[in-house]
Amino acid sequence: MLPTIERQGLILNQHHQSQPPEAQSAQQRLANALGVELSYESIWGSATQVPLASAQAIASSIAGEAINLSSDFEIESWLARHADRATARLCAQSTLVEAADSPLRLLHLNLEAEELTAPIWLTVRWENGAISRATLDSPTWASLASSGYHQVQVQTVRRDDTFTWILHPSACYFPITAKPLNGINCFLPSLRSLRNWGSGDFTDLTNLAAILRQHAPVDFIALNPLHAIHNRTPYNTSPYLPLSIFARNLIYLDIERLPDFDKSPLAQRIASSSEFKAELDRLRQASLVNYETIARMKKFFLLLLYRAFRKSKRTAASAWVSNYCVYQAFDDYFHRRDPNCWHWGHWPEPYRRPASAESLALRAKLATRIDFYAFVEMQIADQLAAVQRSLIDLGYPIGLYHDLALATDRVGADYWAYQDLFAPGVRVGSPPDDFNQDGQDWGFPALHPQRHADSGFRYFVESIRCAAAGGGALRFDHVMRLARLYWIPDGMSASEGAYVRDHFKDLLGILALESHRGRFAVIGEDLGTVPGYFRQALSGFNVLSYKLLLFERDADGFRQAAVYPEQAIASFTTHDLPTFDGWLHGTDLEARLQAGGLPSSALETEFAKRRLDIATLSKTLKLDGRIVAGNELFEALCNFLASTPCRMRLLNLEELSGEKEQQNLPGTTSEHPNWQRRFPVALKSLSQNAFIRSRLNIWAASLINQS
Repeated sequence: MLPTIERQGLILNQHHQSQPPEAQSAQQRLANALGVELSYESIWGSATQVPLASAQAIASSIAGEAINLSSDFEIESWLARHADRATARLCAQSTLVEAADSPLRLLHLNLEAEELTAPIWLTVRWENGAISRATLDSPTWASLASSGYHQVQVQTVRRDDTFTWILHPSACYFPITAKPLNGINCFLPSLRSLRNWGSGDFTDLTNLAAILRQHAPVDFIALNPLHAIHNRTPYNTSPYLPLSIFARNLIYLDIERLPDFDKSPLAQRIASSSEFKAELDRLRQASLVNYETIARMKKFFLLLLYRAFRKSKRTAASAWVSNYCVYQAFDDYFHRRDPNCWHWGHWPEPYRRPASAESLALRAKLATRIDFYAFVEMQIADQLAAVQRSLIDLGYPIGLYHDLALATDRVGADYWAYQDLFAPGVRVGSPPDDFNQDGQDWGFPALHPQRHADSGFRYFVESIRCAAAGGGALRFDHVMRLARLYWIPDGMSASEGAYVRDHFKDLLGILALESHRGRFAVIGEDLGTVPGYFRQALSGFNVLSYKLLLFERDADGFRQAAVYPEQAIASFTTHDLPTFDGWLHGTDLEARLQAGGLPSSALETEFAKRRLDIATLSKTLKLDGRIVAGNELFEALCNFLASTPCRMRLLNLEELSGEKEQQNLPGTTSEHPNWQRRFPVALKSLSQNAFIRSRLNIWAASLINQS
């Protein structure tokens, strides 16, 4: 585990302290106190200095007041004031996160002279409701401490204080298995069937699982994030930019399998009408997912079913889901009054704060509409849980492998509901790298590290619980967020950002606690610029690294399978990168050219590089440098993945169909049909399709031969 120190309220990794505090400049001490890195190592290995204006804007955002980094006097004054505030409380931490086998070792108390000589008493209300009381130095705490979320009162001879005490296991959960786990990655909306409403739903997912299990020893199905999104084309269809991470998208519901569908004659009559069937046929035959139409249709039917439901039943939702439901009801209300009102930034000023008197009054007025959205979320949770049970019954040891997005939409429900947890005047992105020479501006808000910690990390906890529910594995998109995120001040470019550190060890501990409670494995997407200590820390906590063959290279070319780490998941590509067959044919290069991301003058050069890469890959895949096509290269890929020592291996559904177009082309919106492409073959014909059947058999044989 990484050693930690506490400096004025922020937990910082000692790794970053290159000099003792007394040898640092005032500017560096301020940056350390706030968690801002004034320089970082680029992906090319060079040191990049953060522009002063950027560092100043980010520091001011975290501090909650303007700070002039050019003035040592102002910095020293701020540090002194902050130190006074930090030491005024008896408990230095409002939230203490520790390993359950080492309780109270990280507790920091600011004691006055007379408090040092008298007993210090702790009263702990354990998560199960039990209460324990003993002195701080009592040996009983070692035997009493158990993983969970507890509340502690500290009492001295002069004063008392409280803190949240989170105790966690030493590592994340991972199932005991005799062999590595193998899975298929599926973009759920893309599934095509003769019964769905134009996009893949939970029934399709169950049927896909049954088909795959008949042909190959599949252990899990990996999914895109299921978070609620706006369902508006082209700007609001990405599952990685959710409206809320605490709710799910209603387009995944199979409306006709909802219990209340059979109780609604009106819903059945409309669904069997010729007009509705014609619309369904059009949506089913479309080459792209029509999010807006599908969501509108399903919402219409859900409103009909809710009328039958509310006559005899009541909804139940957590506060986190309820806040999403309130947002949705408000959004409907204001959009009906003004069709140009598309998000909460367009609402009248008083309603932009959820706790305002006006918002509370409107919440009461819209109680039924809010309850409707809670009803929708209940139906989604029930159907998703049923899918997971079906997969376990089919013999899947893991079942569903979920994905937790990094972002929340700046104009979405979560940012509206929890504005005070986010840092003002900044957005998140990534620094320049080989694929984006100017860096990336992702445009979404950043959680304020200390406000989040002071709240008991509840946002983080609930996001994990929601994303992992109904599954046996959870992928963390951009897992580097646990240690640091790249912040970009408003008005500045992506290349002018800086890294801001978070409570890495605390967040890892909470993740370990939640993974044991939910019994799910954790996979960290750690592609891109990663600090040296990071992957070692993840491995120590049993978080699997994300290894893509496309990225795993050294001076000699693509790395051999034998050098892949055991503590990892291995795959060829991911949603933001070319498909296997698309990479072989250069389809991604053509797509970048058409979208304006690649100049025509560079196309032939890129194709020449690709041909060289294919030849290099064929050597790694044991094809003696021969450039082969079709299933021979696919078979070599399957054998390569199966021969890695990784604990999990992942094949993409597009690799079974030979799909050449990738789901998402980063840096584009309307220039590319992102997140809309549908699988070319209907599920019913999956086993009959000669090409797919041949690839399924090849994949199954590679798994059996390596087992």
